Amino acid sequence: MIDQYIQQLQSPDPAQRRSAIIALANAKDPAALKPLGAIYRTDPDPALREMALKAGRYIQQAVPAAQPTAEAAAPGPVPLRAEPVLPPEPDLDRAVSARDKELAQGLLDVSVSHLTAGDRARAAETLGKALALNPRLQKESFVANMVITLTNRPLREGVAVLSDPLARDSLIASLGGKRKLKAQAHGKGAETATWSNVAIDIALYGLVAALAFFAIYTLSLNMLEELFATMPDTTAADGTVYTAEDFTELFNDIGLAAMIPIALGQSVFSVISLLIQAAAIHGAATMILKGDGTLVYLLRRVVPFQTVVIMGYAGLFIVMSLLGGSESVLSLYGLVSFIGSLVVIFFLSSIVGQVYNFGAASGCGAILLGGILLVVLFFCGYCGLISVLGTLLSGAS
Repeated sequence: MIDQYIQQLQSPDPAQRRSAIIALANAKDPAALKPLGAIYRTDPDPALREMALKAGRYIQQAVPAAQPTAEAAAPGPVPLRAEPVLPPEPDLDRAVSARDKELAQGLLDVSVSHLTAGDRARAAETLGKALALNPRLQKESFVANMVITLTNRPLREGVAVLSDPLARDSLIASLGGKRKLKAQAHGKGAETATWSNVAIDIALYGLVAALAFFAIYTLSLNMLEELFATMPDTTAADGTVYTAEDFTELFNDIGLAAMIPIALGQSVFSVISLLIQAAAIHGAATMILKGDGTLVYLLRRVVPFQTVVIMGYAGLFIVMSLLGGSESVLSLYGLVSFIGSLVVIFFLSSIVGQVYNFGAASGCGAILLGGILLVVLFFCGYCGLISVLGTLLSGAS
């Protein structure tokens, strides 16, 4: 078997040579030192030369000092710690910052998602990073079982392999290497993140948006009626006198006729706007911030939340209308609306952070970047439209 790996070192494929170096390091056979030394001196790939050097040194360390060999005496390599020396018992009581705990938990959730999807290599990668940030995770029986399952070693040895970057790379290679996975939904309600459920949420959101507009419009009419009641009579140029009752009746006739189609139009506009904003946030979260989440899961979390927000603002307007339109009430409405907007942004950032598994701060960043992306797209579209119209008008003239 050693001869086979030594022969593989001559392969023109760098991936094959890399695998052979790792296998020889794992074998710990002094006979591999000379070929590894040749790779260290002559291989065209600097990364493989460095790996051969580390692999050779690693094998030298594994050879008992009382049994020196000609190969071991020769200057040469030592390893890529594909089989790391077992470290001292880790200090599981050392302080771990709240930030590291949050990041480690997020990585653990991603690891579980990858393992569930059958990608053991990515599961090992993210679990190792989580343990490096927060070693206390290995105290949890669930995490301990994952370590043993992924590494096929006792817990302490498995944690050592996963926590060591070079050893972890060797394990990942043995598990088939990392491959690009389709984005996975993970977190609260992920199992219900389907397009059929999102369609229901969007329909409910549109209905609530229409009813909220209807209620606000109706209350606005009542407020305008009170305003018209205080207006003096108006005389037209032909001598016709219009009273406050005439204005109120005319406004009511126009308002009632237009109310339903306007409410439906507002509902459609609200749905389209929400979908565009969600798509922009998804683009910023995945392409710029490299988040791991899906658009369908984002909509599954955001649409019901925005439905509640619309109901809240409509309820606030109704309360304001019942209290009257005095200056103090309007000032209070403005203050409550401002505070409410901050609360909405906070919770929305938290939701986006959970969906893409990168925290509330990055969630807020995704919202901001999504807004900037929309502005840029609309500006480019506007400039393009103006350019097309200008060309058409120039051609017509």
